Amino acid sequence: MKTETINELSVTSKSVLMHTTRRFAKVLTETPEFLAFEQSYQAFRQDQKAQTAYNALQNKQQALRMMMMLNSLDEKERQELKDLESQFYQEETVQNYIQAQENLVELCQDIGDVLTEAVGLDFGSSCRIGGCCG
Repeated sequence: MKTETINELSVTSKSVLMHTTRRFAKVLTETPEFLAFEQSYQAFRQDQKAQTAYNALQNKQQALRMMMMLNSLDEKERQELKDLESQFYQEETVQNYIQAQENLVELCQDIGDVLTEAVGLDFGSSCRIGGCCG
């Protein structure tokens, strides 16, 4: 099947498009992958240890942002960042959240593939964020 870019398609009425989009979003938010993602996000937000690790990492990254941009961190600073990242990613709720996010992304990619096949629109290409790199 030939796929087309969004500029080559004739689009249905706005009301039909909005109705269909709302129905699609409702079904998506009822999938086990989306529900697991939401649940894992809430668990992460309520996990004080994970939040403390997250804040420590964010604060250190912010303090060293300019040095990171200039690629001029010394070994001690690099190790501090690495240790904070390791502490953060070792938290169970963080691991669960990341896994749930990966599962949801995979589902959305599968949906994109189905849409591409069904409507002949290269869904992934048409949904890229603008800019020089797509």
